[in-house]
Amino acid sequence: MRQSSQDSFSQVFIDLESFSETLVEKVGLETSKTPTCILFDENQQFVSFGYKARQTYLKKNGRDSRAKFFFDCFKMSLYDKKITTDLTIKAANGKEMKALKVFTEALRFLKDDALKTIAKNTEGRKFLASDFTWVLTVPAIWDLSAKQFMREAATQAGIMTDGTENNLVIALEPEAASVYCKKLPSEGFVAENLGENKLDRSPGTRYIIVDCGGGTIDITVHKVLKRGVLKELHKASGNNLGGQTVDRKFKEFLRDTFSAAVWDEYEKNYPSEVQRIMYDFTLFKKCDDDVEIICPLNLGMMAQKKQNIEEYFKRVQGASWNEGSIKITKQTLRSFFEDSLWSITRSLRGILSKRLNIEYILLVGGFAESQILQRYITDEFIDDCKVLCPITPQEAIMKGAVEFGRNQGVVASRKSAYTYGVSLLERFNESIHRADKKYTNKEGDFCRDIFGKLVEIDEDVGWNETREHFMYPIERDQTQITLAFYRTKKKKLTYVDEPKVEEIGSFVVQSPDTTLGMEREIDLEIKFGSTEMTATATDKESGSVHTVILNFMSSGVKPTSRWCRSFPCYGKPSMPSPPHRLNNAERNYDDGDRELLAIKAGTKNAKPLSTQFAGDESVKEPAPILPPNWTVGALRWEMEDVIHRAPQQEPDPGTGPPNHTYVPLQSTNTSVAARPFGTPPFKPSNELENRINGSLIINPDLPRTISLAKKSGYLHMTYH
Repeated sequence: MRQSSQDSFSQVFIDLESFSETLVEKVGLETSKTPTCILFDENQQFVSFGYKARQTYLKKNGRDSRAKFFFDCFKMSLYDKKITTDLTIKAANGKEMKALKVFTEALRFLKDDALKTIAKNTEGRKFLASDFTWVLTVPAIWDLSAKQFMREAATQAGIMTDGTENNLVIALEPEAASVYCKKLPSEGFVAENLGENKLDRSPGTRYIIVDCGGGTIDITVHKVLKRGVLKELHKASGNNLGGQTVDRKFKEFLRDTFSAAVWDEYEKNYPSEVQRIMYDFTLFKKCDDDVEIICPLNLGMMAQKKQNIEEYFKRVQGASWNEGSIKITKQTLRSFFEDSLWSITRSLRGILSKRLNIEYILLVGGFAESQILQRYITDEFIDDCKVLCPITPQEAIMKGAVEFGRNQGVVASRKSAYTYGVSLLERFNESIHRADKKYTNKEGDFCRDIFGKLVEIDEDVGWNETREHFMYPIERDQTQITLAFYRTKKKKLTYVDEPKVEEIGSFVVQSPDTTLGMEREIDLEIKFGSTEMTATATDKESGSVHTVILNFMSSGVKPTSRWCRSFPCYGKPSMPSPPHRLNNAERNYDDGDRELLAIKAGTKNAKPLSTQFAGDESVKEPAPILPPNWTVGALRWEMEDVIHRAPQQEPDPGTGPPNHTYVPLQSTNTSVAARPFGTPPFKPSNELENRINGSLIINPDLPRTISLAKKSGYLHMTYH
């Protein structure tokens, strides 16, 4: 909400609370949160949303309900799927509609309803959608494509337009709940633990948020830092075994009880009645007691045609027929929860086993209202930590989202759920690269499909932290660069087509000015630490800055094969690059391109080594060490080729010490072993030492350069 309307917002919030209480009194609803359901007519035109949609649909007779498109709990249609703008989802009548239209109309209704409510409470003052910041909550375990899909739906709903993209904030649901619970007083939690229902808010406190929603179980782990900000200690995790899993178990129970033939025919002919009995069950499942549900008339009549109703229940344990009602014991009711409770327990045990010193488990979300769930989790983890649940757990996300929208930096850092990278090219080297990866154009030979790492799995990324990546064209007349995004749960890999690596999106960067040919540099800045992945690209020559559209929704069209070279090299020396124009400081360094390419991936201020130690450019420039007509380039020692080719002739027997490279004695007269830099004892091989002390010493600053490279981990040398 913008500052100009903040006072109005406070009044609106109070009136919305009063409206919720009135709604409960009038129609007997037990929550101020509207259900996620929407109704369209037979022509796929929007009719109503929320409770009104449900009540309207439940009043329909069989024939009328079969013609309407009713969607309930449709948010789950975006979980764990390949998402496109053409994705379709199934309505209660079995017919399909485009998911984008369903989500767009739901968001349009919420936007219009909010603006109407605000206008009524601000003395008729008219507001536009662009006057506000809108916060849209999504599960933390949702894919990037699902988040992009929601942003597209919000755009089509008129929540934001070109130029107002920042008016929409995507909030992760367990994070929003965490922000809310952190401010909740002790009386705001269920008093189950005899006075221990208070959350410690002091720095160092660690807790797990378990968002028990209707569709998903969404889990994150936070640590409270100074000034009350939060740090994510474990990447978001969860599954699709939320409260709807219990509903499905109940429906399976009815199908098994009345037989598949009776139930399937009933569900096909009377979809609105099925929705009514499922709605009744959602109210009963909050309790831990025997339940009695009225059997719909049409279901009873269809079953009665086959046999007496009592006969169906003779073979069912834990349920009975009671004069028009289905009576279910609490033991049978608990059995419907088994899959979901087991999944929550397994996830929590996995997190606790990592010894993160967790003190609390916080249960939030609508499914957390269930007494069965609350008691089970409390009993299961009573010896590990305190289990707390807000009195109104499903409001935690909504109210926390408002706080998050006001201060997105409240979650100071997050864990990367994957290793992310882009597909790049390097100059081809037959001793390092696979032969099938060789790509040749008029500029030379390249190795394609190199995985250029941007961020690593489990890496801490600040919420506003930007990673920088430099890109160069591979053709002099290339006017655009297309890069494909990839992700994997591996930490180390070389190529993008390795097993368990998937393409998740792409972007295009324009570079229309081709004057500098292959020396053109485009600076790509990517923000990973926020709830969405965003990027900007700067053409260094023209100075133009533009937002890069990251497309994570599958389009069925592969990115055009206009690859690029890219630096930094992310921890290992890159292959020789095209000619590089040296600046004043770089001309005084001896190792030329090899050093200049050793740029470590990191924050926005990452610089080449030579630039980091360049000093003040305003100081009088010293005379160049090398004559201006000399070309500075990277050299490669023959010993490196020997080491790389040796295992092809005689494989490693596997009996040597760890972190060493096996080199057969017959391959070289010098006994050599390679180990990661920094592993003692350090002693260069005779051949390498002779070369360093001999023909390669062409200026006195080489030892300093080698020393800097060693400290940074970029120089991998050969050892005895």
